[in-house]
Amino acid sequence: MNKSRLRKIIDSLMEGGKITMLGLYLLFTIIPFLWILITSFKGKKELFTFPIQYIPESLNFENYSYIVNVADFPRYFMNSLLVSIIGPLMGLLIGIFAAYVICNFQFKSKKHVMMAFFLTQMLPGIAGFAPMYVLLAKLGMLDKLTTVAMLYMGGQVPFSTITLIGFFKRIPKSLEEAALIDGANRLQSLYYVILPLLKPGIFTVFIFGFINCWNEIFTAALYINSDSKRTIPVAIYSFITKYDVNWGAISAGTIIAIIPTMILFSFMQKFLVKGIVDGAIKG
Repeated sequence: MNKSRLRKIIDSLMEGGKITMLGLYLLFTIIPFLWILITSFKGKKELFTFPIQYIPESLNFENYSYIVNVADFPRYFMNSLLVSIIGPLMGLLIGIFAAYVICNFQFKSKKHVMMAFFLTQMLPGIAGFAPMYVLLAKLGMLDKLTTVAMLYMGGQVPFSTITLIGFFKRIPKSLEEAALIDGANRLQSLYYVILPLLKPGIFTVFIFGFINCWNEIFTAALYINSDSKRTIPVAIYSFITKYDVNWGAISAGTIIAIIPTMILFSFMQKFLVKGIVDGAIKG
């Protein structure tokens, strides 16, 4: 057997292995989603029927009706939308300025600032829950959605800054220097010259920030006490009680919770892919 034929066989096996692995990954990804979707359309009797009834006899919207009309899910949806947009947006705004300063200015504590940003990413956020709770309680800031959004913002600043630094370094400094020579100030050059080139990175950071805040449960559960101010993850968890688990409501709520992220990815996938690729390549 000559080398060229052996090479073709190896390449075919490698390609087949890749397709098999992707197929298995797709299978393990889709099956849980389909199971939740089917469960959301089952009535209470079908949920506990034995042997298991995999396909419901008819589409039952009882669970969706319950979470919308009884469980006040639309309010929780809007609460989640509010904190998941405001928090990442404010964190992104601060991250843009922080990354710009780190990339364009030299100062003594620059290395320490970068180290602080990296350390905050290494430490688990739950480690600061107790002292933060005491502080917010003394300031009278508990049970407020603005507090949750502010905490999400603080969590997004280090991630936004570290991620955007890579994108800033890819932009030639000669572009900003030309703008400064033409009479623009630093803020104008950032807004008119750099930010348009930074769009993939901005969208990438926002998408990851939005998803993290949308799915986050511990902060919202700890600092929010009122039922009317719950976010979607907390609302879904509330369907698990001491004596019962409302699987139908959990499944219906999960399907509704997935919709915003699916819409976000469908509209911004071009920027997301470009942002990930650009951020992974050194300038």
